Amino acid sequence: MLYFIVPLKGRAASHDWDRVSRLCRRTLASLDQQTSREFRIFLICTDVPTGLPSHTGLEIIRESFPPPAPNKQAQIADKAAKVRRGLMAVRERGGGFVMGVDADDLVHHDLAALAAAHPQSHGWMIRSGYSYDEGSRWLEWHNDFHLRCGSSHIIRFAREELPEDLAGPAENSFALRHGHHTIAAYLAAIGRPLSVVPFPGAIYVKMTGENNTGPNPKSIGIRATVSKALRTRPVTPAIRKNFNLRPL
Repeated sequence: MLYFIVPLKGRAASHDWDRVSRLCRRTLASLDQQTSREFRIFLICTDVPTGLPSHTGLEIIRESFPPPAPNKQAQIADKAAKVRRGLMAVRERGGGFVMGVDADDLVHHDLAALAAAHPQSHGWMIRSGYSYDEGSRWLEWHNDFHLRCGSSHIIRFAREELPEDLAGPAENSFALRHGHHTIAAYLAAIGRPLSVVPFPGAIYVKMTGENNTGPNPKSIGIRATVSKALRTRPVTPAIRKNFNLRPL
């Protein structure tokens, strides 16, 4: 079973709650169109998105998380607490494959099928993926997607490797200790190397007006501009279908 954990910022921390809700609805629709039904979606939130349709694989976990202070560090801590609550839900179900997905990103519809076909795998990293500026007709392809976006790893966890509660130090669980920049190297070092998803696995959605991360300074300059042009791809009907990339 593949568990998608989707932490959602609260209404009080949002610039435009209607827009946050629309982005989240699109993400949930992307997750719910998996070609294998061997998955569950855990939406961790204080406030349920408006206009949320019924999803067969969705479970909403509501907690009264306090609104974070208006700074990046506090927002990251709020997100981490919600991810932790999602990992607790996976523990309650005995463990399994886990993928954290930001509430505005999109994933390929064959990820659950990949996990179902390889139940003994340690997991996967998404090395090939896209970034997308909201509303554009173009995407940028990356071959280091797992270093750019948090929605980029599928990891198999045993029940005892997952947190029991919201208290306790993060150091007690490698699931909480390592971010997307370091988790693959850590797992390889302990003899649990991740495989590579054999297709572009996700879309990192940017410029939504609600992202907590800003532009990468390395993306500025002539060399970066030329490199980006070489990686630019059109948004094709196949990409729209495979990822549920549709206008908000």
